[in-house]
Amino acid sequence: MENNYLPPKAVVADITQVSGGEVSHGIVDQLRRTKPWSLFIVILIFIMTVLLVLASGMIFLGALAMTQLEQAGKMPSLFLVIGLVVSVAAVVYFLLGLFLTKFNSAIDRLVMSGKQDQLVEVLFRQKKFWMLASIVMAVTLVLTIVYYAALITIPEVREMLSSAASG
Repeated sequence: MENNYLPPKAVVADITQVSGGEVSHGIVDQLRRTKPWSLFIVILIFIMTVLLVLASGMIFLGALAMTQLEQAGKMPSLFLVIGLVVSVAAVVYFLLGLFLTKFNSAIDRLVMSGKQDQLVEVLFRQKKFWMLASIVMAVTLVLTIVYYAALITIPEVREMLSSAASG
């Protein structure tokens, strides 16, 4: 005898029953298809990190060489500041690449297991990447505004940059 008071059971083909929850095959497939693009961005980020490290090294060497020149004035200190900013950018790029690499690894684990706790890990890793990327963009915007404000309002900065441009 069948109990008519039990709720109906849905049979859905794209849901995998696993311990730890249910994950749709469609969700797993979309994340699996996202991974190559994410990996491409990771490669670009790490290439940019290496280029920034090389650039900061050259800038620091240039500042060191300028200290030997009598007419250098404030240029070595300006180069040191620029080198420091480029070095910080290299560290930030490295962290972005690291966060995105952890996101890719979490996708691999989700594809292998299909468990809901792995999906939560993927989303957590993605959130960390976008959080850092958002902070970087906000700080970059603020620093750009400060830079332009300094160019407009501080005569010494304009003079130093114009003397650097003229040689």
